[in-house]
Amino acid sequence: MKKVTAILLFAIYCLTATELGQLLKLPKLMEHFAEHAHEDAGVTFTDFLAMHYSPDAPKDEDYEEDKQLPFKEHNTSVGTNWIVFTPVTSSVIFTPTNANAAEHFILYSEDFISSSLSVLVWQPPKSC
Repeated sequence: MKKVTAILLFAIYCLTATELGQLLKLPKLMEHFAEHAHEDAGVTFTDFLAMHYSPDAPKDEDYEEDKQLPFKEHNTSVGTNWIVFTPVTSSVIFTPTNANAAEHFILYSEDFISSSLSVLVWQPPKSC
């Protein structure tokens, strides 16, 4: 049941939030092609697509019907979110260290912290 619900929600999202909803207009495309093929028997499907989807497509008497074809007009209410994943490349160069260097490495020493600075940290702020 969860799988069916997930598929249903994904389909609803794809049809409403993306341009895939234009695919629901494919029957209108086939119907309009059939009308053109009935008027002119020599028109092929590629001619029909070139006639309606080329940049210099004419605005003829059935222009209002042409606007109802898929991907002819875009849905302006669609909010598109782009997520771009860029690969993170980094170079790490490991240099061999001397085994004796670890003996001389000091993690913490009181000599590094000035006593005058440690007292100032815990003082309340003073106005000028």
